[in-house]
Amino acid sequence: MRNEDWIQITTPENKKMIASPSYIKKLLGIDLSGIFNRLQRAENKLDKLESPSRQETIINLLRENGKHSRIWLENRVYNYQWYDLQELIKTGIVIETKSGSVSMYDLASQGSGDTTQ
Repeated sequence: MRNEDWIQITTPENKKMIASPSYIKKLLGIDLSGIFNRLQRAENKLDKLESPSRQETIINLLRENGKHSRIWLENRVYNYQWYDLQELIKTGIVIETKSGSVSMYDLASQGSGDTTQ
């Protein structure tokens, strides 16, 4: 059973045959995989360039609302990427703690000040 619809073609010798769409694309020199890959790379670069804005949003959310989970942050930051929070942790701006089995995130300047009076 064929997975895709095949196309009827006529060869230069006037013979009728069928060919797969991928074979027709190959014959015509149409290879969209390169274009798709380039678009994908461009989108990834745009996401990376938007990272400082998302990181600023994370910092503002934590400043205003205190300690929260990654899921909570993901739901409030448009187009959240995994590396946004990781870079903030690596630079020491955000600290990661555990609340049971859930990782919680807070600003480093606010995180340790909760227990002092």
